[in-house]
Amino acid sequence: MDSLKVRLSLLQQRLGWSCDVPVEFVNGGHGIKNPFVQKSQLTVEEEQQDFKLSEKPCVLTSTQEDNSRLACKVCGKAFSLQRLLNRHMKSHSNVKRFLCTFCGKGFNDTFDLKRHTRTHTGVRPYRCALCEKSFTQRCSLESHTLKVHGIQHKYGYKERRTKVYVCEECGHITSDPEVHYVHLKDNHPYSPALLKFYDKRHFKFPDGVFPIGLMRMHS
Repeated sequence: MDSLKVRLSLLQQRLGWSCDVPVEFVNGGHGIKNPFVQKSQLTVEEEQQDFKLSEKPCVLTSTQEDNSRLACKVCGKAFSLQRLLNRHMKSHSNVKRFLCTFCGKGFNDTFDLKRHTRTHTGVRPYRCALCEKSFTQRCSLESHTLKVHGIQHKYGYKERRTKVYVCEECGHITSDPEVHYVHLKDNHPYSPALLKFYDKRHFKFPDGVFPIGLMRMHS
């Protein structure tokens, strides 16, 4: 927690915002919502971006996997799913919603922020079972096992992977939300990630309900 306070203090000094301005953490405290960005600014920026995009024709590309892949109207990069294209479109926005607490670099997607902050923390939770290589992203591991070891991943096309919980402090990994919560509580009790225990986007507990007994056992 002391390290986080130091990083946040240095970031405040570098960017010049008052200590009185409330800070909302994301990515377990390794990122924050940009305190300079107001919702009104985001709305204006998004409207301007939508207007610019509407002036460009829709582009489709053909591939063996999918005959109608969606392409970005700005740079032409293709995506197989609309949600992936929507996430990519944020990268073209001039307004950076999230800031890295290590270096202040801005991002418009928490996924990109998480991928970036792992270059600071050294967290590489996805390890190859056949060699000593480890990776910051699961897709990188799957690409590695195919290219280096000739092993195709077991998931079908568009099949969702099992939810994995990664501790951004030390790299501990589990597929059980309760195990993840207990790990944070026991090993990183001051982690801002614990404040998100009620948020289904961060902790997908069975039946969508937080087990109150966990809080009592580890309080």
